Amino acid sequence: YLKPSDSFVANFIGTINSLDGRPAGDGIMEIEGHPVEVPIPEALAGQEIVTVTVRPENIDLSHPEPGSEALSGKLSSFSFLGQSVHAQVTTDGGQDLVVDVSIADWLAIGLSAGDEMACRIRPGRAVVFPPDGDAGSRSAEDRPKGEP
Repeated sequence: YLKPSDSFVANFIGTINSLDGRPAGDGIMEIEGHPVEVPIPEALAGQEIVTVTVRPENIDLSHPEPGSEALSGKLSSFSFLGQSVHAQVTTDGGQDLVVDVSIADWLAIGLSAGDEMACRIRPGRAVVFPPDGDAGSRSAEDRPKGEP
């Protein structure tokens, strides 16, 4: 669940968000022009576009702040699921995100459908795969030492 070996496993076990990203070097992935700290497998470092996958619970929502490096978007819809809220966000670049937020955090932020959002992927919590989902593209931290 936390460290899928390929995109098939990531999609098969639980909910996953898949975003288009561009390796920017030094463990930084650029998604819609915003930097995200992601372990990038060496084999994918030279790729123009890759798929960045992140679980819904590894994205933090907030109101936008000037100069923020977070992805920006709009809260499309949400539903209460007991101790959490299941939110749907459409980024400014048109990519859809599913985000799970604790009820306490949700109430503290005070969000409503249609609100502009800042979506911050927690550092190191995303996994990168080739755009076509080929196997053999685990994040660098998941591979045994010495394995490319």
